Amino acid sequence: PGVVTLDLGLPPDPCGYEEGLNILQEIVSLSPSTKVIMVTGQSDRIIAMQAINLGAYDFYVKPIEPQSLSLIVDRAHYLHTLEKEYN
Repeated sequence: PGVVTLDLGLPPDPCGYEEGLNILQEIVSLSPSTKVIMVTGQSDRIIAMQAINLGAYDFYVKPIEPQSLSLIVDRAHYLHTLEKEYN
C-alpha cells in the first residue's frame, strides 16, 4: 500500500514501542516508498524522532481526531502519488 497507519504499541507489549518500530523497519525495507504514519498513545518525543529516523513519514499522538488524521493520511497519499509519477 502507498500509505500505512501503524500503532507503536503492538502485542506482546502494547504499552511498549519496540514491536511497532520493528514492523516499521520491516515495511520500509520491503517497500521504501510506502508512507508510514505512526500512531501512539505515548507522547514521548524521543520515540517519535526515532520512528522518523527509521523511515516513518509522520507521527500522530492519540486520541485520534478524525479530521486531523484524515489530513495527514491525505497528504501522505498525495506525496506517494507524486513520487510514483516522477520515479
